[in-house]
Amino acid sequence: MNTAPAAPVLTVTPNTALDRCLLVPDFALGKTVVAKDATLAMAGKPADASLVLARLGVPSIATGLIGGKSGARMVRMLERDGVDCRFLRCPGRTRVNAVIIKEGTGLQGTVTVPSLHPRQEDGERLLEHVRSLLPGRRWLVLGGSLPEGVAPDLYVRMIEAAHEHGVRSLLDASGQTLLNGLPARPAIIKPNQVELGAALGRTLRTPVEVVDAARQLCGERGLEVVVVTLGAEGSICVTPTEAWRIPPVPVEVINTAGAGDAFGAGLIKGLLEGLALPEALAWGTAAASAVLLTLGTADCRPEDVTRLLPRVRVEPIV
Repeated sequence: MNTAPAAPVLTVTPNTALDRCLLVPDFALGKTVVAKDATLAMAGKPADASLVLARLGVPSIATGLIGGKSGARMVRMLERDGVDCRFLRCPGRTRVNAVIIKEGTGLQGTVTVPSLHPRQEDGERLLEHVRSLLPGRRWLVLGGSLPEGVAPDLYVRMIEAAHEHGVRSLLDASGQTLLNGLPARPAIIKPNQVELGAALGRTLRTPVEVVDAARQLCGERGLEVVVVTLGAEGSICVTPTEAWRIPPVPVEVINTAGAGDAFGAGLIKGLLEGLALPEALAWGTAAASAVLLTLGTADCRPEDVTRLLPRVRVEPIV
């Protein structure tokens, strides 16, 4: 008899990926560079969230589209951390990006490669698969780009399906994918400052403008929470009635890739535990900060998260 607890979170990654992270002293075209270190890591925002949730002791079901040997390897990596994987195969292969990190600077660049080649029916098959997995969940995590070939409203229909089952959604996307998803009213969105401005058709230059824009989005779109990441300046969280600033935790940065995905995972962990939003934001910030300490994308050590948590400040914005 299976006595494992039901997974409260379902993550959906339509455009799966892995990251080959390379730590180099420097990089220039036309030169041979010897990497100081390298690792193969998870990528794809919701899959990253499943990995971090597993490290934090929260079970999840991860689904999406995979292809080729790299897709199979990605699944094995998630399963190794205890994630319940329910991915669907489609034409093409799960891409393996190259993340080049300059040692001692926190600076990096990413080279992406051709990816999956799903047909529209693959997207519809994934939608029905998600519908079948929603009962019993409390959160649906969606994000990243949609691969060419699937319908552009795929996230909208998944969020609407989540509403039907009483499941709250977190959408972590950018550009047109974010804009397309807003009418479905996800509970939480997590754009960066530029992406939030693009969603409202203007440039946001100051924290005050960011707060005003996020409040506008809550009011016009019926969103519960807008988290805006500000890079090295930390983050801002806005609801229709309250707002907070979360300064960054000073740490020695190795790789920033996946930190935002870890933020979402930590935030959901806190909310699942019944914490007030400021305390849940502290969990998100601690998880994101822990990722900065490792070479791999979205790789974090639970002991780092708990060590950093008391150092997080969540400051009300009046």
